[in-house]
Amino acid sequence: MAAVALVALCALGTARRLQVVQEYRNFAGDGWQYYHLAQSLVGEAHRYAFGPPPLPLAWSRLPGYPLLVAGAGLGAPRFNEADVGARVCRSQAILDGATAIAAFLLALEVGLGAAPWLAAVLCLLSPLLALATTYILSETLAVFLTTATLWLALRACRTRLAIHLGLAAALVGAAMLVRADSVTLLPLLLVPLVRTREGWAERGRAVVIAAACGLLVWSPWPLRNLARFGAAHPLGASWVSKLGDPLPTGVQEWLLTWAVEPRDAADVAWKMTRATPIYLAALPAAAADSPEERKRLGALVDAYDRAGAITPEVDAGFRALARERRRADRARYFVRLPLLRARELWWNPVPEWEMPALSPTLGLPEGREQLRFLTHRTLLAAAAGLVVLLVALPGPGRSLALLALLAALARTVAVVFAVAGGTQRYVLELAPLALALAAVGLLGPAELLIRGWRAAAAAMAVTMTATTTTTTATDEEPRPG
Repeated sequence: MAAVALVALCALGTARRLQVVQEYRNFAGDGWQYYHLAQSLVGEAHRYAFGPPPLPLAWSRLPGYPLLVAGAGLGAPRFNEADVGARVCRSQAILDGATAIAAFLLALEVGLGAAPWLAAVLCLLSPLLALATTYILSETLAVFLTTATLWLALRACRTRLAIHLGLAAALVGAAMLVRADSVTLLPLLLVPLVRTREGWAERGRAVVIAAACGLLVWSPWPLRNLARFGAAHPLGASWVSKLGDPLPTGVQEWLLTWAVEPRDAADVAWKMTRATPIYLAALPAAAADSPEERKRLGALVDAYDRAGAITPEVDAGFRALARERRRADRARYFVRLPLLRARELWWNPVPEWEMPALSPTLGLPEGREQLRFLTHRTLLAAAAGLVVLLVALPGPGRSLALLALLAALARTVAVVFAVAGGTQRYVLELAPLALALAAVGLLGPAELLIRGWRAAAAAMAVTMTATTTTTTATDEEPRPG
């Protein structure tokens, strides 16, 4: 009966998601690249005869999401972009319903009754997750794979270590074919090995099975690259042009030495991916520490503008500038800037310029400011949920807390040292986890308190029954004389 109710709940939530993607869809910049890559997978019979040719085989973009686009779009007349986009977004709306089920199962593992239902409801009502489904981008697929991985890892802590850890590793392998930052899921596979009560032999067996499952899913990609391009390129390219070609990363290294605000970083990086000129006067003061450094920076900007591309000389100049800035102020690079970026990732909602939407169902764009309120309240409730897990729910509860802390730490460290000006999009994969923790924080204390009262009442009833039985037996004993 509970399973039927859960499916019905997710069906209602999915219907709402389908309404949202009917109102608004967006390919964005990367989405067009995914679409053209998917064209190369569907065959000539499913493409426009006189349309632009599909992108050639490449290694810069990971294959997982183009495969989803190709599969969802197959059957669209001539694989036209409008129908393909609609089919992909509808598929993502359904996938988001599956994410709510995974969040339900994740919260269910800790042994609470009401919190799993609230976790599913929060996922189905989340405007941030709904917003992601409207974009032909990899976030929704990565969110589902991450949430399912967390559930399997948590379950492996409690039962059938080898089977559940193997399945979790397979999902991690799949996630690493979708987004490069999914590599941060790998440390989570260690948690079941630490938290399980199985012996060392069973743990060793689980490690072998997990490694085999993960490699079976993920290894065809680097092996294919090795055969075709002479290098494995396991995570694709970290920075690509508008057409999907890999770009030199010297500018990215330089941005990491000063950029915190997403708009500041995007104004440079976005323009360079399109070979658009940039201007020294538009760069903030934090981009240079002295007039001499700003003069060098101006020379690099002028060289880039003249060439209309990031030449090897321009790339080398930005790398040298980044290296000198790191040496000049290590505390800034390794402490202050990462902390400021971490705050941007978790505390500020995704900006409207990055992911706009026109959806009456979501109340966007008019209610955009409400995302800030929801983001802050979700984090505070999730923090309360962590406290409940650590203090009141030993066993699976503490295992979930450990998984959550490790997942957040790994993702945050990876992003703040790899992406200048990263936004909430870069931690979106952990949104269902945060919502599950928030559900525990909101309902867990009351449920545990009620359980305590019932246990105390039951114990008191047992004590009174035992006392009454003893008294009756004493009264019935024969008296002497």
